[in-house]
Amino acid sequence: EVYPEIVVGNLDAIKIIRQATEGQEADIDTMIENLRAQAAKFVDSDEAAAQGDRLVISYVGTIGGEAFAGGTAEQATVVIGANKMIPGFEEGLVGLSAGEERTLELTFPAEYHAENLRGQVASFVVSVKSVARSVLPAVDAEFFSAYGVQDTDVEGFRTELRKNMEREAKNAVRAKIKQQVVDQLVASAAAEVPSTLVNAEIDRMRQEAVQRFGHGGKMDPAALPAELFREQAVKRVQTGLIFAQIVKDHALRVTDEQVRAKIEDLASSYQDPAQFIEWFMSNPEQKSQMEAAVLEDLVVEHVMS
Repeated sequence: EVYPEIVVGNLDAIKIIRQATEGQEADIDTMIENLRAQAAKFVDSDEAAAQGDRLVISYVGTIGGEAFAGGTAEQATVVIGANKMIPGFEEGLVGLSAGEERTLELTFPAEYHAENLRGQVASFVVSVKSVARSVLPAVDAEFFSAYGVQDTDVEGFRTELRKNMEREAKNAVRAKIKQQVVDQLVASAAAEVPSTLVNAEIDRMRQEAVQRFGHGGKMDPAALPAELFREQAVKRVQTGLIFAQIVKDHALRVTDEQVRAKIEDLASSYQDPAQFIEWFMSNPEQKSQMEAAVLEDLVVEHVMS
């Protein structure tokens, strides 16, 4: 195999939709409430279960009077409103207190993952062992410090949240633009994809999958079927070839200043930005990956221009 000749399509024909975002004070209010919910502590309650409460239950499920696989549990934890159980199960626990029992008549969804249970009507005898109520933390200095914001008041915390949310929104818009550029470049460019490069990319994706899903490092990446990754691998290779050709055609170059600016932007979301920057700049492999990311940004900016 030889390295393919890449013909980049007409960049003028590419049409990009740039989405706009505008944060409101209500968005910050919602974020604070979400953060409080994440930091909530459950306290045992003698009151009847309500929305948001965490229950420890045991249950026995039957269909037509017969127990079925997966229908029985002891000391199971259920949060009412988390939508982790089949429709009607969590709602059926509302009003129950510790020590009480209730029978729920429920129907499994038509799209349930276990085919033999789809659409089946089941009875669940549920016993409540305990009820715990969610207690939200106060919005105070202790709460702020838990999210890495020190020595500030509510307004200072809201300012930090606004900065973080604006950065996330900017990155999300940038990612959507990049995806549009990639999709249209791949669709319009003439680029043969050598199987050698595709296979190498598949191997990389197998390694990534094993690292992501773990299995204690005992899984052999080669055991994962190549076809699981082929379509995405082809697109990755096509994208890399096209981007490399644009870099070559237009002599795009990355400067140290651009790399550092990218790293500083990333570092701003960390508790100790200076430490993050120092680690990145002193790590050749990480710095190289950042240079590649900046070069991709330059290609996208060139296409946009």
